[in-house]
Amino acid sequence: DWFGVFYTDDNGDLQCAGYSIYDGNTDAIAAQGDDSTTDEIDGFQDGETFVWMIWDASEDVIYNATATYLASMPSLGGFVINGISALVTLETAPPVTEQLIEMNAGWSMFSTYILTDNMDMLFIVQDIELEVVIVKDYLGGAYMPEWAFNGIGDAVNGQGYQIKLNNAASLVVEGTYMLPEENPITLLAGWNILGAMRLENSPVESVFADFVDQVVIVKNSDGMAYLPEWGFSGFESIVPGQGYQVKMLSDQTFNYLSNDTEYRSSEVVVNHNSVNHFAKVVSTGNNMTIVLNEAVWDVLPTEGAEIAAFDKVGNLIGSAVYNSPVTVLTVWGDDTTTETKDGLTLDENITFKVWSKNLTRSFEVANWTDGSSSYEVNSINVASAIVTNVLSDELATERVLVKVINILGQEVISNEEPFKGEILFNVYNDGTVEKIVK
Repeated sequence: DWFGVFYTDDNGDLQCAGYSIYDGNTDAIAAQGDDSTTDEIDGFQDGETFVWMIWDASEDVIYNATATYLASMPSLGGFVINGISALVTLETAPPVTEQLIEMNAGWSMFSTYILTDNMDMLFIVQDIELEVVIVKDYLGGAYMPEWAFNGIGDAVNGQGYQIKLNNAASLVVEGTYMLPEENPITLLAGWNILGAMRLENSPVESVFADFVDQVVIVKNSDGMAYLPEWGFSGFESIVPGQGYQVKMLSDQTFNYLSNDTEYRSSEVVVNHNSVNHFAKVVSTGNNMTIVLNEAVWDVLPTEGAEIAAFDKVGNLIGSAVYNSPVTVLTVWGDDTTTETKDGLTLDENITFKVWSKNLTRSFEVANWTDGSSSYEVNSINVASAIVTNVLSDELATERVLVKVINILGQEVISNEEPFKGEILFNVYNDGTVEKIVK
């Protein structure tokens, strides 16, 4: 067996800086430092931590290893010129041979970093086949167990897939782990579904940092979006086992960093807020993104306010917490695999409401920089002017007055004679509020 120490080169790849062949006796390794007379990094830099690997000669398998060091020695696992380190233990972790992917009922996206003996999608999901309604790739190819039809063919490591399940299920994929640094992924111009290749979570901003100017949007299974242009992210990490919709301006090929290398910290502030007043809308398998910059509101919502979107019959099809300076609202389209209408149909108009300080008002997007109030799958619509408390004549005739309150929020009797100049608010059954001055 061979064991060695590795450093990180200019490309972020691990390179061997010294090794030895095990013979059962005490041994030593000369760990080579960087040559400062060359432009490239060709050895350990001062203070750089040793990365250990062991090659099992009988199995022809390379293991990552974790070292502990003798505390009495001058160097403790970091490179020091002419320093000395002594190992107490060198422990290997077994190779990754399987992946457990937990899936919720309904729509989600998944991926695997395991290469199996048979990558046919039918084989990949066979253990949960009874729960599978449909699996789709980024091109729209589908695997439908009920019809014994597989239009996807083989699953590809690094790509993600949409899936709909009747009930929550646990998928186990067994085989060989595909090292992220050795398996490049190509994202094409337009829409893709990206898979996760690392064993741990990876900051979404850092994953795309090298070509962020070519990234339009990244969305997770819940429709939460990372929008680089707006410096906004509704989620933090690329998570193993999950898939992510990505829209690109151009083709880009990249590698995830190895599991031994950490991504730099993300600078994007993630909006972790979740709605409390309006319900959270579940995924229907297709959605649209609406961007509401605080500069476009005629009246700014207050902190903690919530935004909601409704279809033409009043069904809630999107909700989000108001966020400064940008609020991103995901609205969901109709799920064609169900018999009921559970989202927006193509070109259907959307109506909006904002809830703030226990009052609900309607608002209208009067102008759009991009898009409109009509539903289009995967479009990104950017509002440029918002007018609050907009009530159509039809809506006004159908509304029912629930109560009248004063500026303190106290309910009053509307037919009592108020003093001159008093401001009251009519609260209607549809959640809208109308200001009146007596």
